[in-house]
Amino acid sequence: MFDPEPWYQAGITLPNPQPNGYPTGRMVPDVSFEASPYPGGLFVFTNNTGSPELGISGGTSESSPLFAGLVTLLDEYIGMRAGLLNPTIYAFGTNPSLYPKLFNPVTFGYNTPYVNSYGYNLVNGFGSINIGSFSTYLKQYISSTSSLPS
Repeated sequence: MFDPEPWYQAGITLPNPQPNGYPTGRMVPDVSFEASPYPGGLFVFTNNTGSPELGISGGTSESSPLFAGLVTLLDEYIGMRAGLLNPTIYAFGTNPSLYPKLFNPVTFGYNTPYVNSYGYNLVNGFGSINIGSFSTYLKQYISSTSSLPS
């Protein structure tokens, strides 16, 4: 079962021809982070015997908490909770003058059958967020309009 396409993804065109039967629902990912465990993050965990062990983590196990931490810093910087960030990410990501300032596009690589490209793609979304520039622009936007983009 596919989730329906959310309103903030309406109008997104995919750069590469999609395979037959590509769903017209929710497109993922929205953004991306480092997926490899190398260099990854080093962490300590308890093994089955209760002894501490050292491990390396990567992919969503590393990128999800990193993104959550960045959003916490963004909230602190703008002085409020950003709430659902997806509409803002898509509004900024589809703006040709903002995209190269706020995102680090990933233009090389693939996840069969999808290929990376500049702009939104089904391998890395918009790429990774430049959280410093994104936070600064979002704060300026909020102070000039009193609301988040939709």
